[in-house]
Amino acid sequence: MLSNFRTQLKEQGMTDKFDAVLKEIPIVREALGWIPLVTPTSQIVGTQAMMNVKFGRWKMICQPAQDIALGKYGSTPGPIAPNVLAQVEKQTGQKPVTERPADLLKPGLETCRAQCRDKGLPDDEETRFSSPCSLSKSKPSSSQKPVHPRSLPAPLLRAVCRRSPLPLLPSPPGRLALTAGACLLPSTANDTT
Repeated sequence: MLSNFRTQLKEQGMTDKFDAVLKEIPIVREALGWIPLVTPTSQIVGTQAMMNVKFGRWKMICQPAQDIALGKYGSTPGPIAPNVLAQVEKQTGQKPVTERPADLLKPGLETCRAQCRDKGLPDDEETRFSSPCSLSKSKPSSSQKPVHPRSLPAPLLRAVCRRSPLPLLPSPPGRLALTAGACLLPSTANDTT
């Protein structure tokens, strides 16, 4: 989180404001209902703290912070500051979510099934839930360098590759690899590297 702050501040020409942004974080966190600082909310709180320092407190509220205030990330441990909620309602024209946020989403299973079929993938639960539906039909390029995930056991890598919608290609003997556009499977079934 801190390294991202330094980068963001540098990009904004605000490297001298690092301490001010750090002091603003607890203020933003309290105003957003004591939201836990875990991904992605830690970045949201940090970005809003930077915006408060740059533009003035709550003069400009980033979209994700608006979503937290409106309850789109779910209930927060504490109440949203009334002045922040009023500002968000004014900026967005929206009222806070009073029901379970996930109930507001359109069902996606049929869309995912259609995307699997369009990509020539099997339409079963294992494929739908182990493969992102939004993968593009990219072809591996000869300039892509394979990544050799030495920390993955070969059976696990094989299982991941076999469930992947990426093209399966043979790898050099004794190697397991993934590239950005393909899974490279070992050329022998007993490869354990």
